[in-house]
Amino acid sequence: MDLALATDGLSSRGQVVPFSEIRGFVERYDRWTGALWVEVLGPGWRVPIEPGWGALRAELRAALPDRPFSSAWESGRFPPCPLGLPGDAAFALALVATGAGVATAAAMAGPLAAALVGVVAGWPVARMRDAVVVGARGFSAGPPWAPGVRWDRVVSVTAAPRGRVALIWARTQDGLLAAAVPIGLVPAVRARVQRLGGLALQVGEPDLDAGYAAWRAPARGIPWGLALGTVLAAGFAADPAQVIAIGLGAAAATGVLGAAAEARATGWGFGAIGWLTLLYAAFLALVGIQRVL
Repeated sequence: MDLALATDGLSSRGQVVPFSEIRGFVERYDRWTGALWVEVLGPGWRVPIEPGWGALRAELRAALPDRPFSSAWESGRFPPCPLGLPGDAAFALALVATGAGVATAAAMAGPLAAALVGVVAGWPVARMRDAVVVGARGFSAGPPWAPGVRWDRVVSVTAAPRGRVALIWARTQDGLLAAAVPIGLVPAVRARVQRLGGLALQVGEPDLDAGYAAWRAPARGIPWGLALGTVLAAGFAADPAQVIAIGLGAAAATGVLGAAAEARATGWGFGAIGWLTLLYAAFLALVGIQRVL
């Protein structure tokens, strides 16, 4: 970084400023451009944050213990970085593209098609606001409506560097939480996780067990969503009984798959095999009944 400790002050770009003129440090992130920098109050320097800032920050805290350090993420909520792009810029572009798609569908196929396009496209657009929150009471990673998890239920927190971003994923007693942050903010995430949660930030990609854990929450909700959708669709169908039979069958099948994922995620491998065997037996029975009829 273009910032270093000198004998009696700080140096940047060949200029040395005595400690007495340093009033503090503010870490900032531009959500539109993705720029990450530290502002040195006093001389007014804006120094881009680069690898090594974490160690330099610790040295500055030790050398200047009475100077305030603040950041744009001091509340614990780190800015999202979908697809390695600045969060606000990517979200704005996605909203424009979705609006154009909805307008095109409305003009060509009517309001029902426009509503369908809006619902289908709205989900990934909403997930572009996924963020990491490291607070005093717990940890959260995911969409804004995702509930936080108390620290006593967080098993581990891991960072997986991926170019300009790092996937921060946490294994909890209830499943898996994950969201991406700019790669330059990993030291800040590490510091807060260790200070507030008492956990060391590990480094590594999600493994197979993490993949099963990530499916625990969706596996609980999908069957109920299918059941609710079946009830609503039956009210508009010409043959409600057929819609209910198909919908409840799909809900039951996804429920069994969810039970298998839950069993595997919690380490009960035999239970996962048992649930899948039950689903296969039900499928064979259904095929046999259809052949008889």
